[in-house]
Amino acid sequence: RNTLSPEKEKFVGTWYKSNFLVMDLFSDGTCSYLAQSGTWDVKDGKLALELSSGYNPTFTYGFSDSNLTLKLTSTLDGSTAVYTKRGE
Repeated sequence: RNTLSPEKEKFVGTWYKSNFLVMDLFSDGTCSYLAQSGTWDVKDGKLALELSSGYNPTFTYGFSDSNLTLKLTSTLDGSTAVYTKRGE
């Protein structure tokens, strides 16, 4: 099993926005985002997704509420979204 950095560990899980499932980040580096599959990584203080459609969004981020709340800010247009993590 690959060992994640403590920073990356915080991202692993199922994230919701307004009670809708938006993002699953798995410990093996794969992800599901807006019903697209792909991979994810954390580098240079940003969350980077590479999706099967060719859409590769990158976000700056901040955690709060014991790492159960994640605010992502798009590096493309500056839009922000707040996600909450559901039970493991």
